[in-house]
Amino acid sequence: MTNRIQTLSATPLAIFAAMSVVAFYTYKNFSYSKLPNLVPTFVDAHSLTSQPELEPVQTFIGHKDWVYSLAMNTNSKTIATADYKGKIRLWNSLTGDLTMTIAAHADAIASLDISPDAKVLASGSWDNRVKLWDLTTGKLKSTFKAHSNDIKFVAFSPDETTFVIGSYDKTISVWDLNSGQKKYVLNQQSPVVSGAISPDGKILATGDNNGKIKLWQLSTGKELHTLSGHRNIVWSLAFSPNSQTLASGSQDGSIRFWQASTGEELPAFKDINRNSRAVYSLTFSSDGRFLASGDYDGMIELWQVSDRQLLQAFKGHKKAVWDLAFDHKKKTLMSASSDKLIKQWPKLPMQN
Repeated sequence: MTNRIQTLSATPLAIFAAMSVVAFYTYKNFSYSKLPNLVPTFVDAHSLTSQPELEPVQTFIGHKDWVYSLAMNTNSKTIATADYKGKIRLWNSLTGDLTMTIAAHADAIASLDISPDAKVLASGSWDNRVKLWDLTTGKLKSTFKAHSNDIKFVAFSPDETTFVIGSYDKTISVWDLNSGQKKYVLNQQSPVVSGAISPDGKILATGDNNGKIKLWQLSTGKELHTLSGHRNIVWSLAFSPNSQTLASGSQDGSIRFWQASTGEELPAFKDINRNSRAVYSLTFSSDGRFLASGDYDGMIELWQVSDRQLLQAFKGHKKAVWDLAFDHKKKTLMSASSDKLIKQWPKLPMQN
């Protein structure tokens, strides 16, 4: 029995209206509650760009609840995904087969990361814990209990010497992986929701639930810049491969660009019709020429960074797209969603 369905038709593009929206935003963590003030205004995807429907190359089926996070590594054929029930599933990226299921946490897993050497998988959960797993065997290596509220992001530094944990308790802890000791703790004024380390390992970016982004010097913990522009939760942060540009996606519907070295805001995307559709996920292509974004309503958009133009928009999922990652070897795009599915999209028109 295979654990995937190939060439599953994508849901047709449509206008979403008269919906009772479930949002999840409370101080403790996200919960099932109706919050009208967070409901984005949906627009017809055809008004963004006229493109043929895409069908996924593979659909990975196995999760029983919302899939919040996925992690890939070019040095491994394993794809890791995690869900609201605290389960991690490992998949063979070549065949799409489910290879392992780990009952990892007592609550939702908000973030996953694979170490650069592809040996260790990190998971951060709403149970306030971070765990490190042997990616080959699935065995637990260690547990971090350093925070008093939900873990929102985990990240390995590119040189594998540093490990970062961001929490809703308004702090970010930075660890020395060689000694296992905490190096320092950073404080943010509002609960931390997102984070990213630049590919050159020099800068840590963190986003909070009040729309602020901070840039830190990773080696020392020195605060470099505070970036203001978003009007609501900063759900996603992504550095360009050359580490020069930071992209941020927000509940306010905007995608913004920042110069990492100076904190200066750069020109935004030119398409004005995507306003108010919350942006939950962002990822750059390996050459930095393109950015993919995942939205509240299941839309996936592909952007050209150089001229800030929208290249393609398609209905990837029935519900929110929480995470995205490019498979740089296959030149495909992976997406994870509240509809419990992970999809792999074919070589896209922009990737020639």
